[in-house]
Amino acid sequence: MQKMRSFPKISPAVLYAGVFLLLIMGCMSVFGQDESGTSLERRVEEVLSRIQGAGEVRVLINSGQEQALSAWSMIGVSEPEREITGVLVVAQGAADPAVAARLAQAVGTVLQVDQSAICIMLMEK
Repeated sequence: MQKMRSFPKISPAVLYAGVFLLLIMGCMSVFGQDESGTSLERRVEEVLSRIQGAGEVRVLINSGQEQALSAWSMIGVSEPEREITGVLVVAQGAADPAVAARLAQAVGTVLQVDQSAICIMLMEK
């Protein structure tokens, strides 16, 4: 009969703190975002705001999946790419139909999203 290995004893407080830190790090890596949104949204906003007449721009990208911790993040493997199902663009210059069309075209091209999945809205003043 083989002797079982014994593991060092860890206090519950240390164990809970470690699990908490792993969950926080997992959430940050899965969501890839801070309070101001994902880095992809920020990059798209930066580019769209440079389109003539667009003004200030905010972008929300929907992947169509709930953002929850998954087994992928728990084992330290990055999750598979999620398909983009919708994009909301809120821009100061969206009242101008030509600007709205250029914004929609740029989003569709950059994110490879069908125009029917893009919504351009006027930013409130």
